[in-house]
Amino acid sequence: MKVVKLSDSKIRKIARHCHIKKDVSTKETAQIYGMSVRRIQQIIK
Repeated sequence: MKVVKLSDSKIRKIARHCHIKKDVSTKETAQIYGMSVRRIQQIIK
């Protein structure tokens, strides 16, 4: 897996969909952005 640089808007989008709306799982989001599930979880926290 490669390192993906995230802008503030991407971080807000991930948090909105995974944490607030819960319409996308962390696994699906990780596949979309090419990141690990653990990194998505850390962004949400």
